[in-house]
Amino acid sequence: MSSVAVQVADAIAAELNARPALWAPQSFTAVRAWLPVTQLEKFSGLQVTATPNAIVLGELRARDKRREYHYRRDVVIQAKVADAGNASCDPFSLLAEQIGDHFAGLTLPAYAGPGGAAVVTSALVDPECYHEWLDAYRVFATVVQMTVLLVRP
Repeated sequence: MSSVAVQVADAIAAELNARPALWAPQSFTAVRAWLPVTQLEKFSGLQVTATPNAIVLGELRARDKRREYHYRRDVVIQAKVADAGNASCDPFSLLAEQIGDHFAGLTLPAYAGPGGAAVVTSALVDPECYHEWLDAYRVFATVVQMTVLLVRP
């Protein structure tokens, strides 16, 4: 049995993989992992990784003795590019925006863990680009930070 934190990240990866037409012309299979690709010297292609990040425990609600949990999940987009030019990088910036737009306000259909519905309450693209990776390795990398709300006993 996985932790709720892992189940939420798995549900995000499943949602990314369930909607390939939304991300066209980019093609990828998202994975859930604790770390995105770190061997940048050998990296090629496009990798999208859903990673657990943090959990914020809310106060116990008096009316129903349940607690709000805010799970911070990151979707890391990494793409090997030919150069640091606009034509090479813009498509992956657009992909990050598309992912953020799709998830903001979404109830994750693949989440079946405790607490009922898992709702993405916010999505933020930050940083827009890891400039150091782009300069040193020609890897465009950006992060879509999401907050997912669950109300649990």
